[in-house]
Amino acid sequence: MGWSTLDEIRINAVAHVRRNQDYVVFADDYNGFIFQYDSSGTVFQEDTDGGEFKRVAKSIREFIDEIFLGPKCAEFYGEDWLQELQKRQMA
Repeated sequence: MGWSTLDEIRINAVAHVRRNQDYVVFADDYNGFIFQYDSSGTVFQEDTDGGEFKRVAKSIREFIDEIFLGPKCAEFYGEDWLQELQKRQMA
């Protein structure tokens, strides 16, 4: 398997990370977003359905710690995801 087994987002194994122009695509989610970073490490979210492209974190560490497994996760994945993380003492 080339991704995590967590419910909301798949973080690619190194063999599946790919370069997309000036960005490195490292993850995607079930909502149709891909996550990529630029040469400075800034993480962006791209909507593969509508094309919206926005900055979501200053670094991959911030993305993991604050958005994926942290307090900002509810904004992206809802309160149920945050409650599940809290139940498992991960957020």
